[in-house]
This record gives sequence, C-alpha cells and structure tokens, in this order.
Amino acid sequence: MQSHSIKLWRFVALMLCALTLGMGICHVMEMPARMSWDQALWVGATVQGGLYRMFGTVGAAIDLAAIGSAGILALLLRGTAEFRLAAIGAGLYLLALLGWLAVVFPANLELATWLTAHPPDDWAATRLQWGNRPRRQHAVPACRLRRTTLGVAERRRRV
Repeated sequence: MQSHSIKLWRFVALMLCALTLGMGICHVMEMPARMSWDQALWVGATVQGGLYRMFGTVGAAIDLAAIGSAGILALLLRGTAEFRLAAIGAGLYLLALLGWLAVVFPANLELATWLTAHPPDDWAATRLQWGNRPRRQHAVPACRLRRTTLGVAERRRRV
C-alpha cells in the first residue's frame, strides 16, 4: 500500500505537469496568428505590451515546481517498480528546462533590448527562435511517464 505522502506528491506532480502543458498549448494555439503579425503588432504586443509577462513569473515558478515535484516523487519511489519511470520523467523535465535555456532564453535576452531600442532588420529570426519553445517537446513524454507510474501503482494495488 502506498503512503499518503507518495499519493500527495504524485498528485502535485501531475497537476504541475498539466499546468506546464497548458502553458505550452496556449503558445501553440496562438502561434499561427502571432506568426502572421507584422513587426509593429508583434513587437508591440509581445515585447512592449507585456503579453507574456506572467509566463516569465508565474509560469517560471510552475515549471520549476514541476521539476522539483517530479524529482521528489522519484526519490520517494526509490526501490519500487515506478522509480525508473518517475526518474526518467523528472529527467525529461530537467532536459526541457535546459533546452529552453539554450534556445529560448537567448532570444528573451535579445527581446529585452527591444524595450529601449528599435528591433533589428532580422527581427523575424528572433521571433521564430522565441516562438519554437523547445521545452514542450520533453514535457509531453514526461507527463505521459508520470501518468504511466500511476497506472503501474494502480495495477499493483489490484493484485
């Protein structure tokens, strides 16, 4: 039988996983419209208008909490059949953060300079780099692994 703390951490990790995926879905659903905007509208809405300000504050906290909760859950599951999947899921979340730091964060630094200066002529290249959000490519498998660990635990309880 699973302890209450494992059930709680499993729930927390799943909820945070769902929230991180929700942020990714928001970006994907609005991407076709955003990619068709001209420079004035795109820069005005995203850079100067602060359209994504909450993604950098609340969203960052949710992402870090998702990684932390996944890691704690993996540690709590040491010595069980679910450990490997939980550890892989936590690792994928961490890998997603590293991918974001490598690709999107440099674009964010570039965008920050546009607050006080005119965007460069190749502004669309930065928009493309910023809009790709590599983070989500690892978040989906990580969430699936997290859900799989729930299924393994359920099957073990029934036996």
